[in-house]
Formats: sequence, C-alpha cells, structure tokens
Amino acid sequence: MATTGCGLVGTTNSEEKRNGIRVSGKGIPGSGTSGNDNTGISFSESVIAKATEPSGSPGVHSAENPGFESATLLDQLQDIAQNAETATPIMDFITVHIEKADQKTADAMLSELQTFYARNLDDVSYLYYSIEEKLINKMYDYSLQWPVDENAAAAILDDEAREFILQLSMSGYKLGLAQGTFEPLIDYNRQMQFGKWLSETMNQYIEIEWIEAEQPFAKDGGLLISWDELAQRALRAESFLQKYPDASEESRVRELFDMYLNVYLGNAHTPNTLVYDYTTLKLNAEVRESYGETMKEFPDTVTAKLIAGLLETLVSTKDQLMMKDQSNAYLFMPAVKTFYDDLPSKIDDLLPTS
Repeated sequence: MATTGCGLVGTTNSEEKRNGIRVSGKGIPGSGTSGNDNTGISFSESVIAKATEPSGSPGVHSAENPGFESATLLDQLQDIAQNAETATPIMDFITVHIEKADQKTADAMLSELQTFYARNLDDVSYLYYSIEEKLINKMYDYSLQWPVDENAAAAILDDEAREFILQLSMSGYKLGLAQGTFEPLIDYNRQMQFGKWLSETMNQYIEIEWIEAEQPFAKDGGLLISWDELAQRALRAESFLQKYPDASEESRVRELFDMYLNVYLGNAHTPNTLVYDYTTLKLNAEVRESYGETMKEFPDTVTAKLIAGLLETLVSTKDQLMMKDQSNAYLFMPAVKTFYDDLPSKIDDLLPTS
C-alpha cells in the first residue's frame, strides 16, 4: 500500500489527492523580470493602468454594453496570469478590479488565481528549498505568531527574512510551521476578503479549502483533528458535491471528500491514528461512537450510508478489520477488503453526476 506525504496509507491515488489539498511546496519565486524588465508589482501596476483608461477604452463599463467591462477585465487578468512569475500581479489586479466585475466574472477571476497556484507549485518549491536553511536559522530567533502572514512579519528584525515573508504575503501565501518544518501555504483569508462579490458556490469552495489550510486534518502519520471533525469535513465536502455537481471546483472537492472519507472509514489510514485497535484489530470504540453520531445526525447522507455499509460488513467479521498472514503482515479481512475495493463505485453511484 502507498504512503503519502502526510502519512496516509491505503489507496494508490491518495498521494495525488493529498497534494491537491493545499500548497505544501516551499517558497515563492522572486519578483524577477517577465520579458520586459518589469517586476511582478510594477507589471501589475502597468496592467491596472491599462484597465482604467478613460471612457471608450477597453475595460470601461457602458450603458450600451453592460457586460463589456467584465469580459475585458477577465481577458486582461488572463493575460497577466499567462505572463506572471508570481501570483502578486494577479492578486493585485483582482483586489483593484473585482468590484467592477459581475458575479460570474468575479468567480472566474478567483479561478484564474487558483489555477495559477496549482501550476506554479514547482517554481514555488524550488525557490523555497534554495533558501530554506538560511531562512529557518533566522526565523527561529524570533517569537512569532503562526502562521506568519504580512502582519506577523512586522516583528521580524532581519531584513531578508522579513522581505521574503512580505513577498510571500503579496502573492497570497503565508508561512506555516508544522513539526518543526516551515512551509508556504495558500492564505485563503486573502481570497475570503472577496466574498461579497463571489457566488455562494465559490464562497463555499474557498471555505472548504480555508478549513484544511488553517488546520490540516493529518500530518506525519497522525490525525490532527478528532474523528468527529473529520466526519464534519467529509460532510461539508459532500454537501458541496450534492448542491453543485456542475461546479468547476467539483473535481477538487471530490478529491477532498474521497480523502476524508477513506481515512474516516479506514480504507486509507494514518499509521499513528488507526480506526482499529492495534491489539485486537477490531474497530476502535471511539471511531464506532463517532460513526453512530454521524449516522444519527445525518442519516440521509452518502457518508452515513457508507458507514452503515461498513458496519454491516463488520458484523460478519465480528468487528475485526485486520488480520495477520503467515508472515505476520497485516491485511484487511477479506469481507472488509471487498467493501473497500467497491467503495469508489459506491460513492459514484450515490453522488449526483454532472
């Protein structure tokens, strides 16, 4: 079975799903040139100036064509995103112009930002790795509020370390500390500030990402939240999938739902926080209690129905999830393995299709 970066063991695609939750890459590229000797900030300013030309110019709203400005703003933002080396000019443009966009365009602007984060991960990782040791040595000298954002960076006395954090913040990241390791995280608080211009769909999606970014559910082989909270995250993701099956964010939320649910049901487990008792190999009493509460409070959900299916399977195994083979290797009980093997198709059958 595969082991992921957060210590998950189970389905072979868990690692891809884990990487899809939040940016765990290391750092952010510098504000170097982009073919025209402009930094990320000045490049953003030049485009902002273009977008605010006098009446009759592209980007100006008119009574004859009320949707013209929104379409033009999105075109301009896409041009910025295509040429940007960091997310700073994208964030700058959105901050200045989102109030002029209609809701559909505002959503599309945030989608452009999120897409940039996804494809820029390798560059972000490369730069952070190159200065990680130097930065850590400096950062450990200070008592800081974690995670470190633009406000917390003011307490950093070292110019280089402070400037790095400020550049990170301008691009919509913050620096987090987990298990002694620094890592840039997407600062979803920055995206939530645009909420009044966004659709309910986009706001709920950002909230789902924000919750995971603020408190990752697992790290280094163990759960960082309770079983009940893990159930809540699965239910929150499921609710999104039920309400918005056609949303462009559906596949990303499905990844989160699959991961939360697989860990909650024991198909992909965190080695340091198991759903079964290590001695008896039977379902953990705390987990069983959580299952009962979830089914009682949310009986009609996909999550509750799949819990019921697992518990029905465990009746035939007398609550035993695992067994040892002749070499003392741990294996799922045959009936349990069959249930887990069928889990993806069961989820597909129970969730609405786009």
